[in-house]
Amino acid sequence: MKKSKRTKACDMKKIKKALMERDNGCIFCRMGYNLPAEPQYIFDAMHYIRRSRGGLGIVQNGAIGCRYHHTMMDFDVGGKQKEMMELFKGYLMERYPGWNEDDLIYNKWGEIFGQQQAKRCERREKVCSDDAGLWF
Repeated sequence: MKKSKRTKACDMKKIKKALMERDNGCIFCRMGYNLPAEPQYIFDAMHYIRRSRGGLGIVQNGAIGCRYHHTMMDFDVGGKQKEMMELFKGYLMERYPGWNEDDLIYNKWGEIFGQQQAKRCERREKVCSDDAGLWF
């Protein structure tokens, strides 16, 4: 049986290894962006477009971040998420000429379904972000 595009792109162990080789640690620490007080030794694979929004698990949609920066970006700690996402986007664009966000989203049913799915995810994330303070 032939594997789907999404299934093929979900071997996160291989992806994280490839990201570690490419990034050599946290992209934000290497940029000198809002450095933590203590050095960080726990690294995560970060998605530019979240999996909950259909983001593929491919190197063009990811980078390595230390736990400090990954948490800051995902939970908008200090209101830094927008700025961090722009830096993340620029980082990926430098490495992949012709990089395009649309190529990073799994879309089995076509553009109309993808737009509807994105709207549902935005509504769900807004509700979740309104409750974000409950996580800390």
